[in-house]
Amino acid sequence: MKKYLLLFVFDLLFVFVANSQIQGFDYYVIIDKAKPNHNLGIASLNNEIIIDYQFDLMGTYNDGLCIIKKDDKYRYIDFAGNYLKTPEFDMVYDFYNGFSLVYLISKNRFSEKVYYGFIDTNGTAVIPCTLDYNYIYGFEGEVAAVYKGSLSKSGQPTIGKYGLINKKGEETTKCIYDDIDLIPNKPYAMVFIGEIDNKGVQGKGKVGLINTKGKIIIPVQFDEIYVGNNNSATAYLLNTENKKKELQICVYNLNGEIVIPLTTQYADIGSISENRIQVSNGSKFGYLDLKSNLIIGFDYDYGTDFSFNRATVKKDDNWFIIDTLGNIINSINADFSICKKFDQNKTALTFKGKTKNNMPVKGKYGLMNMDGNVIAECIYDTIYSYSEDVALVRNKKKYGFIDKTGKEIIPIQYDFAFSFSDGLACVKKDFYYGFIDVSNQVVIPFKYYYAHPFINGIAKVFSEEGKQFIITNGHILY
Repeated sequence: MKKYLLLFVFDLLFVFVANSQIQGFDYYVIIDKAKPNHNLGIASLNNEIIIDYQFDLMGTYNDGLCIIKKDDKYRYIDFAGNYLKTPEFDMVYDFYNGFSLVYLISKNRFSEKVYYGFIDTNGTAVIPCTLDYNYIYGFEGEVAAVYKGSLSKSGQPTIGKYGLINKKGEETTKCIYDDIDLIPNKPYAMVFIGEIDNKGVQGKGKVGLINTKGKIIIPVQFDEIYVGNNNSATAYLLNTENKKKELQICVYNLNGEIVIPLTTQYADIGSISENRIQVSNGSKFGYLDLKSNLIIGFDYDYGTDFSFNRATVKKDDNWFIIDTLGNIINSINADFSICKKFDQNKTALTFKGKTKNNMPVKGKYGLMNMDGNVIAECIYDTIYSYSEDVALVRNKKKYGFIDKTGKEIIPIQYDFAFSFSDGLACVKKDFYYGFIDVSNQVVIPFKYYYAHPFINGIAKVFSEEGKQFIITNGHILY
C-alpha cells in the first residue's frame, strides 16, 4: 500500500498531558501521578473533569469514541466514560469510515495466533475475530485490503501478497498482487505486480486497475493509471526501447474497453466528460471526441472538463465558457487564477492566488455561475459544496454559510460546522455543539461534546449522558 493510503498503521497517541482537537472535540488527558496504575482521565478545556482517573493508557477520540487500556485489555469509551458494549480485545484500532479493526490472540503451549475482526460504532461485530491474515487495512466503501506475508520489526507489511475482502469477511480478490491501493470514494483498486523491497516500497513493475469484485478493468501492464471520474481512466506507459523514451497514453472506460488506443501524440489525456476528452500537447489544451478526432484545437492555456455542455477555458489571460463544439458561450470578466468545472449545482469553484502546474498553492476561493458571473468573490479559505441551497465556507479558522447568490446568510463565527441536512446545520461554539436553521436561529441548544449532522431525520450526539440519538426537534429518540 502506498504511504498515503495506509489506513490502520497503529500509532495511537498515548499521552500523559496533551491538548487535542479531534473532530472538533476539545479536551486534554489528565494524570494522577500518585497512582501507580489506572491514573489517566479526561478533562475539557474549561477544566471540567469528564472522565475521572481510571485508565492505564488512552488514545484520542475518533467518531466519538476513545481507545483505552486497562489491565492489559483494550476497549472503547465515549465522552461520558461509558464503555462501548463489546468484549475486551487484545488490541483495537481507531474507527475509520464507521468501522474499527480489532483482534484477539489465540494461545497454546507452543505458539500464539492473531485473528482479526471488525466492529461498528455501536459495538456490533460486523466480522467476528476469525480473519487469518498478517495485516488488514480499513474499509474503503464495501471492501478492505488484506495482506499475507512477512512483517517488519514495527509490524508493517514488507514482502507478501494483497487481496480484498467484503464486509462479510469473504475474499472478493485473492491475495495475488504485490501491492494494492483502494481508490477513495470509487469502487476500484490499483494493483501492482513487480519488485517490493524489504521496507514494502515498490520497485520495477507494472500497475493495473480492478473493481472491488476482482474483475480486471485495465491489464497490469502500465507504469501509471489515473482514474479521474466515474467514466474513464487514463493509463500511461513509458516506452524505453532503443534507449528512446516515449510516453504512450491511452484511455479506457470503466467497463474495461479501450476508448483511445495507445498513442505518443499527446503529452497528456484527460477523462471522458460529455463525449469529450481533454488533451494537452505540452503547452496548450484541446478536446477530442470518442473517435480520437481533435474537435477543439490546441488554443487554450487551461481548460476544464465539460459539464452541462460547458467548459471553462483560459487564453492569453482571458477566460471563456465554451460548448462541446468550441463555440464561445460567454466571456468572463474576472481575473482569477484557476476555475474548476461546473458542479451539480451549476457553479464553478474559482481561485485567486499562487498556483503550480495549474493547481492552487496559496490563495482564496470564490464561485462563478454558468453565465460567467462571479457570485462569490475569492475571499474564502475554503468553500464546500452546496447542500440544501446553502454552502459552508471557512475563513481564518471560522465557519459560516452563503446562499446560491453568494450572499453570506450566516456570519463566519463558528469554531466548526457541518453542511446543512434535514433543514439544520450542526455547528460548534465555545466548546459545545448545537444545531441552527438557515436564519441562524438555534434550534437545538449548544450542549453536546460532539455531534453528527442529521441523516434521514436522526443525529448521533454525545453529551455528559453518553451517546444518544435525537430527532430534528431535539427530542431523544433513544
